[in-house]
Amino acid sequence: MKKALAMILGCTMAAMLLSACGKGTAPEPSVTAPGSVDTQPASGDSQSTSGDWGNLRIGHLTERLGDQGFNDGCYEGVKRFADEYGCEMTVVEIPELNDYAINARNFAQEGYDILVLTTAAAVDLVKPVAEEFPETQFIITGGVTTGLKNLTSFEFAQFENGFVAGAFAALMNKELGGELKSGFVSGVRNPAMERSQYGFTAGSEYAGGTCTVVYVGDWNDAAKGKEIAMQMYSDGIKVVQAFAGGAGNGVYQAAETKGAGYYSMGNAGGHFELSDTIIASMLQSNGDAFYELCRKAAAGELDGSAGVSLLDMKSGVVAFGYNPKNEALVPQTIKDQVAEIEAKVKSGELVPPQTEAEYKAFQENVINNKK
Repeated sequence: MKKALAMILGCTMAAMLLSACGKGTAPEPSVTAPGSVDTQPASGDSQSTSGDWGNLRIGHLTERLGDQGFNDGCYEGVKRFADEYGCEMTVVEIPELNDYAINARNFAQEGYDILVLTTAAAVDLVKPVAEEFPETQFIITGGVTTGLKNLTSFEFAQFENGFVAGAFAALMNKELGGELKSGFVSGVRNPAMERSQYGFTAGSEYAGGTCTVVYVGDWNDAAKGKEIAMQMYSDGIKVVQAFAGGAGNGVYQAAETKGAGYYSMGNAGGHFELSDTIIASMLQSNGDAFYELCRKAAAGELDGSAGVSLLDMKSGVVAFGYNPKNEALVPQTIKDQVAEIEAKVKSGELVPPQTEAEYKAFQENVINNKK
């Protein structure tokens, strides 16, 4: 009965994903229950686009899909690569951290060529698997992997576009009749989120303001996200940054509830389509980044022994942008200030902090000297 139920659940999840995507006629990669391997080609006619890579098998281990943020963006990039080259692709949503190692070993034993993982927390669990299967290329977001050629780690420089976004939020908050304040609502506290947090906070302070940071404690609790944002709006913060996965929808809902004069900020692709209250966003080309990493892995161009790769503002992978619907609300004086700050970050004149220690040093050496 348990096996039958698992098969039914796996099929149901795959069907849901198929109906949700609805792009073209090519079959979607399957989404399977943790621990299982159920695959199908990502393209119906692999010979027309596959070149030398049509026989590659790609496993994608991710947290819950449907967050309209990082996880969905990563999936889109991996899937786009698989579709384009006719690769076989299997997606597994991982509910528990320890399941990353179990599923990674299952994929490697099945002969998969590329494994893509989306959480830095799994790096220590996956290292032994990578050592055991040197012919499989492992790609993981964050974490220290130096020494293993087939385990490539990379990080998005979210502290850079977070810094620019923090400066904008404080400046725009004052423009809207408030003080030089900003709000930052995140999901679950981890090193990646802290990099964004410290960058955003330092950016607000660099612009002369302050920042309130609150973690929801969950990636999907939109109700809690809304509650936190409503409190920030009540405290005189008129622009709140959402960086909390699905829980970030609560921030947009809170701004909509407050009405005129209250705005939110998105992330990933901008989230501009999710709410008219979004005035600007921390942008991150998750899909393009993962597509390129898959391409490099297929071409044999990745070398994890070189250390963690950083995808930064200079490369264009992370950026800051205005919502076209609301850009007219932003005065040119603020745009000019933000553009100047962004240029300094790209040139290296300003190096936003990533950790608490770096943040304190930035306060002492940059912000205090600026006053």
